This record gives sequence, C-alpha cells and structure tokens, in this order.
Amino acid sequence: MTTEQFWDIIAASRSDFDSNDAAGNQERQMHRLHSLLSALSPEEVMEFDRIFGDTVNKAYDWNLWGAAYLIEGGCSDDGFEYFRRWLISMGREVYEVALREPDTLADVADQPGIETTDFEEFGYVAYEVYEEKTGRELVDDMPSVPRSSLSGRLSEPAGYGWDHDDEDELRRRFPKLMAKFWEE
Repeated sequence: MTTEQFWDIIAASRSDFDSNDAAGNQERQMHRLHSLLSALSPEEVMEFDRIFGDTVNKAYDWNLWGAAYLIEGGCSDDGFEYFRRWLISMGREVYEVALREPDTLADVADQPGIETTDFEEFGYVAYEVYEEKTGRELVDDMPSVPRSSLSGRLSEPAGYGWDHDDEDELRRRFPKLMAKFWEE
C-alpha cells in the first residue's frame, strides 16, 4: 500500500460526512473505514495500520499539541494521541496544512458537522478488521517496529515546547486559535 492509497482510503471513509448533522459523523466514518479495510487482504490492512502509525507519529509536534490544547481547553498525552487520530480522519489536506501551520485548525475544528476533535476509536479500526480476517491480533503479527499506536509515544515531540501559562506566547504562536478558543 502506498501513502496515496492510504489517504484515498481515509478520503473514502469520509464519504458519509454530513455537515448538517454532527452527531454520528465519527461513527459513520468508522463504519465506512471498517468496510473499506474489510475489502483488503490482511497484509494490506497491516500496511494501512503501519502507515497510520507513521502518520500519527509525524504529527507528534509541540505546535500541534498547542493547537489541541487550545481547541480542547487542555490536552493530556492521551488526549493529544486521540487529537492526532482525529486530524488524520479529517483527510490529507487538513492534516498536511495543520502540520505546516497548526493555527489553521481554528478554521476546521468547529466547522459544521465536527462533533469533537478527539477520535480515539479511529485508531482501532484496522485492529478490528485484521482480527476478523485472521483470528489473530494485529499487534502479534506486526514486525517489531516501535509505533505510536502499538508502543506508546515517541520520546519527545518535534519542535519547541510552549508554556500554557504564558498567554502572550500562545497569542504569538496561535493567534487564530487564541481568538476563537481562549477563554479569558
């Protein structure tokens, strides 16, 4: 599976997105992803999950964590993992733009149809499909390569950290997000 195919599957999983009905969009996307992955071989499902893990890890960045912190009103380690899963679920363009400029998420996070920016369950769909296809757990069959969704987190986010108590720094780094989500 190529990275292009991975993102095509993510895009196809969003085909039932309803901007007029936030309730259920994530559930519909998970069901659609399950269906799409079920049409693949176990090896392809494993490769999808490997790319998913690499994509989650690539987004392990202090600036994205700052965006998640502001959008969510706080963000733990686990919360940031689930935020990055949501970011992937939004599709390639949103993901790649956010990697370059996290402040653009101010225009995405509260769009019509967005239920939440926490999508923990999205990271488990490939595991479920693999187990249904093989009767084995994906983690048992994966090559021993450290991955975010299998082995916890990378040691340190990329970039430079931020101080959640320094409102001036947050305004400098995330002007749009601060204007939209910061509560005085």
